[in-house]
Amino acid sequence: MTMRRIRICLLVALMAGSILVHAATLHVPEDYTTVQAAIDAAASGDTVFIAAGEYTENLTISKPISVVGEQRSLVRIYASDQTESAIEITVNNGGAIIESISVLGGSTCVWIEVQGDARITLRDTVCAYGNIGIYAIGTGQVALQESLVLETGELGIFAGVRAMSVDRSEICGGSAGIALAGDTAFSLSNSSVFQLDYAIDTFTRGCGWVHGLADFFGTISGRENCLYGWETDLCPTPTSSIWPPAFVRWKWQADLVIILEHFSAAVEKSQVGELSTALEEAEKGVVASSDPAMAELQALLQATVGDILSDLAMYDGAVEAYEAARSTYFSRSDEIAVAGMTLNIGNTYLSLLELDKAISFYKQTIPTFTRWGMEAEVAMAFVGMGAAYSEQGEYSLAVALFQDAREIYTKLGLDEEIAALENNLGVLYMKMEMYAEALDTFFTAKAFYTARDDAIRVATLDMHIGAAYADLLKYERALDAYESALQAFEQLDMVSEIADVRTNMGCLYQNLALYDHAMQAFQHARDIYVSLNLPVRVAQVDSNLGLLHFDLGHYDEALTRYRQALVVFFDVGMWNDTAGVLSNLGHALAVGGEYGDALDAYEEAILLYQAMGLEIAEALVLRNMGLLCLEADLYSDAVEILSVARSIFAKHELHIEIASSDNNIGVAYLALGKAEDARAVFVEALASLMLEIEEEEEYADGAPPVLWHLHYNYGLSLEEIGEWTQASEAYVSSLSIIESIRGDLTSEEIKMAWQERTRYVYERLVELLYRMGETDVALTVAERCRARSFLDLLAEGPVETLKNVAEEGIRTGVVEVSIIEADLAEMVADLPANTAALEYFVTDTATYLWVVRDGVVRAPIQIPHGRVALMDQVIACRQAIESGDPSADLHLAILYDWLIAPVEDLLPSASENEVPHLVIIPSGPLYYLP
Repeated sequence: MTMRRIRICLLVALMAGSILVHAATLHVPEDYTTVQAAIDAAASGDTVFIAAGEYTENLTISKPISVVGEQRSLVRIYASDQTESAIEITVNNGGAIIESISVLGGSTCVWIEVQGDARITLRDTVCAYGNIGIYAIGTGQVALQESLVLETGELGIFAGVRAMSVDRSEICGGSAGIALAGDTAFSLSNSSVFQLDYAIDTFTRGCGWVHGLADFFGTISGRENCLYGWETDLCPTPTSSIWPPAFVRWKWQADLVIILEHFSAAVEKSQVGELSTALEEAEKGVVASSDPAMAELQALLQATVGDILSDLAMYDGAVEAYEAARSTYFSRSDEIAVAGMTLNIGNTYLSLLELDKAISFYKQTIPTFTRWGMEAEVAMAFVGMGAAYSEQGEYSLAVALFQDAREIYTKLGLDEEIAALENNLGVLYMKMEMYAEALDTFFTAKAFYTARDDAIRVATLDMHIGAAYADLLKYERALDAYESALQAFEQLDMVSEIADVRTNMGCLYQNLALYDHAMQAFQHARDIYVSLNLPVRVAQVDSNLGLLHFDLGHYDEALTRYRQALVVFFDVGMWNDTAGVLSNLGHALAVGGEYGDALDAYEEAILLYQAMGLEIAEALVLRNMGLLCLEADLYSDAVEILSVARSIFAKHELHIEIASSDNNIGVAYLALGKAEDARAVFVEALASLMLEIEEEEEYADGAPPVLWHLHYNYGLSLEEIGEWTQASEAYVSSLSIIESIRGDLTSEEIKMAWQERTRYVYERLVELLYRMGETDVALTVAERCRARSFLDLLAEGPVETLKNVAEEGIRTGVVEVSIIEADLAEMVADLPANTAALEYFVTDTATYLWVVRDGVVRAPIQIPHGRVALMDQVIACRQAIESGDPSADLHLAILYDWLIAPVEDLLPSASENEVPHLVIIPSGPLYYLP
């Protein structure tokens, strides 16, 4: 009995031991750091369980074991040697199972040799990015269940075993889906084989992917399969008896064709700018079928929806569409497609200026693109990151990333990508105030595209060139560039781009105070955007129209435009544009005296910029707040706020913006009566900016607009402390810069506009010279002012237009001081006897009158009536004359008393032999006297 009990106990123990050995589970990486180490340690029948993670190794399995992952999309096996199979399975007996993992890369993802009664099962597995997905040979059996074979270069599945079954699986992407050889008994059921050149090939002579080999002589069974090949669905043709009844779901193929038609229509409409129609087509394609077999195509269409929504500036919707596609690709372990969607999401967040998010998404793509040798895509991520850092003001990082991208493109010989990068570099250089470099890169890219007859990109670059010239105040060159772009887009019938150019031209005209032209350009652009149903673009034009109405003094209309734009930008989540409009709204509210609301608007804008990490944009709003404080006589607050803005500009080494901030701080000190402090600020600003120009020539082009303001305000500070001679020299320095800019202008209209922007500098100098007794010099300055334009307009037309007509000159456009002085001396010397010339110069506060007679210029008379008073009197006189009102004589008498009577005693009188002559050289409103 005892022995029996012992035998039973031993038997139980032995059986228990046998069960424990059979059920062993080896954990990776908990028990073994590599998958291969666990496989090597496993005995027949064991299970190797792989936790979520990425494992880079080539695996060899030669025993009947199970290799099971925690979750298919989370367990990824990457072939460390891409020239070898990622997994090689050789089994002669028993069964081996691969389950819930993704196998990525290798010459073959899974290479199988199975002999005898052995059976290999791949369940819930992804095989992707190999040259061949699954290559199976031998006398045994292979089963593929609920699995995906994706994006293989040459072939999805090669079936050369005794029996192979594929059930509820998908083979998608590549050249050929399934190739059958020899006497294989092949079964395919409830599976999809599509988006390939050839779906299923039986190596039959005369057709298919690879023909010319021995005919397939095995058997085929199965049903309800979704098949679609761009070249061939089945080889031999579906009518061949080799294919069993109901093998193909032809209804599915018809649905597929409908989806592809929607996709093609969406792409076609998008390419011609019909974005709303394109969006409708793409969305129809997404919902055209709920069949799980359509998941890949639906993801493609979701991505297309994202592209179109991005073009429509509907960025939140674009992110949602890209995320939907990304989720589908992730579930399929199609990590290259995931990275592509991630890149698109990064681009969208860049457009939204959610820059930290954009940078994060770009960074996520780099490991995947690098792993698969996709260097061009790595460069694209670098470019996106560079653009994001550029917006954040991290210019050195942006330049470094652009240079890294350029190296990759150069290595790959991608000249077109290099040209596109030059465009991005040009925009970056503009932000860095390096306009010479910006223009060089723009012109380099333009030359490339011109040589390739790429009219669209040439026109786009012309737009950027125009913007650079506009920043440099080289308005005619800017206008020429815009006109060139406009002509190209009109020839190509690119309506949306025409509106883009019109918008830029409107901004240029507005800067020149050519308000009628600006209004026409903006309205033209707005009408186009409305017709194209582009609400965001309409809102952007409304924002510009708000600025224009503000400049015209139409404050209620400006507020209306701003608020219309705000609603749109807020709804679509365009926070950068929202902040920009809030800043403009703040300025308009301030001018209307609503200072509390104005400050609220500014503070909201600042909070938005801070949330987006746009420090430079925040500084620009602070600068506007400082200017608001100046206008509200809050001068100490202005200094404090402007100093904060200046510190941000200094952090980013934006020397022109630093100088501009110093200029405004100096103006605040002047208003506080601190002329000495103001002078110190102006001196330091001028010295620093000139030093930067000497050391870094790229600042020379961008500095003049700030320099002439600095010299002028420096002159004001010198006037305040009684240093009149130095003040006059500062004004002359300001005028020299103004006239150097004017010297590049040839358009009469632009000259006139430039005159209106700068005349106050001449007027201030004339008034100072009058007080200093420098009458001859003052007359020269007045003549220099007249040289700003040379049209010979007559004062005709409705009286109402007079207020909008700029002063006309009597010279021929000469701006060189020495020539003007010589001209003036010649005029004085050659004036005939018994002739006098009265030269007027009208300023805001007074009118100066020189009498030239007998070779002598008399010291000017100061008439205590400025521009507004004279214009009102001239208009009243013209209206009375044109309407036949008897009060005309009274108005003429008033003008005579103002303008002639003070110098009557200096005029020639009639004699027996000569009639006296009087030459009138008018100024400002006096041109419009009858």
